[in-house]
Amino acid sequence: MLIDIMSQYNYINVSVKLIEVLGLHTAVYWSELMCVYARVINKKYDETVASNGFFELDREYIAKRTGLTAPEQALCDKALSAVGVMCVDKADANRMSLDLRVMESIMTQDDPKELEKLAKLAKAKRSDAKAAKQEMIKRNLKSVVIEPDKQIAAAIFDWIDAIYASGNFLTKPAVEAFVKTVSGFSDRKDVRLKVIELAMIHGYKDAAWAINMYRKDYKSNPTFFGTTPAVGTTAVDTDTAF
Repeated sequence: MLIDIMSQYNYINVSVKLIEVLGLHTAVYWSELMCVYARVINKKYDETVASNGFFELDREYIAKRTGLTAPEQALCDKALSAVGVMCVDKADANRMSLDLRVMESIMTQDDPKELEKLAKLAKAKRSDAKAAKQEMIKRNLKSVVIEPDKQIAAAIFDWIDAIYASGNFLTKPAVEAFVKTVSGFSDRKDVRLKVIELAMIHGYKDAAWAINMYRKDYKSNPTFFGTTPAVGTTAVDTDTAF
């Protein structure tokens, strides 16, 4: 119907001042974030407070509403974080918190020099686009890691970072398979951490390679084979480096 086409829902109001300070894309992105955030506060206030203000953002919805792709949204996140109005969850790029009081101070700032400083902070260089895209990919990969032990989860996150630092890439199924393989190999924390460390050092995307190296390096010490009991051994082989 005509009323649906002309409805305000199909439009985004953008602050001219924010366009000046943050740039057009980030200003549009912020305006749509405010619409989402208002619904989150109205419907999930207690849950949001319990999560220290963090809420989950539907990237596809934002893309549909603004035309901004996930990498472009990542650049906007970086700009907003630079001026102190956003904090993105390190483990999940789709979870964030917003500081409306800081944004209020920006929107009421009249000092040209201060506005210029903010604009420089918010400006995302073209060279940052690739890095922002990669960071978004890594955060999405980390979001599929289901591991209750924080130390092991952190080690897996470091492994993901190491794979990308080496110029390689991963997929969500690959990360899920890695976690499953490591968990299935041993229920001992030290063993799992060692396997993850080997995968990280040698750039192994498949945990099986790290496990094979682990078995090769410690074949004379069965106590290091996860849940496999030592046979005829009453002490740890001190000649074998761990």
